[in-house]
Amino acid sequence: MSTQLTTAHPPCPTPVSPAMLQRSIRERMSRRLALALIAWGRRTSVGDTDPHERALRRREAHEAHAVHQADLIRQSLHPGVYR
Repeated sequence: MSTQLTTAHPPCPTPVSPAMLQRSIRERMSRRLALALIAWGRRTSVGDTDPHERALRRREAHEAHAVHQADLIRQSLHPGVYR
């Protein structure tokens, strides 16, 4: 008996209903909006010269941008799923 290697994909995760997918997208977008508003409030605060705060804001902006870019890539790969 010979052993055969396969390159099949792992089994798909539990199927997600369109309603659950929409809720997940809405939650992610509302969380992102909340973070953006918090970041905007920090940017507009008067007299903010703390270098640690600036570094934190910069890091948050980079992370938000990376998440946004990943979402754009995901949307381009699966155009029917993300509307």
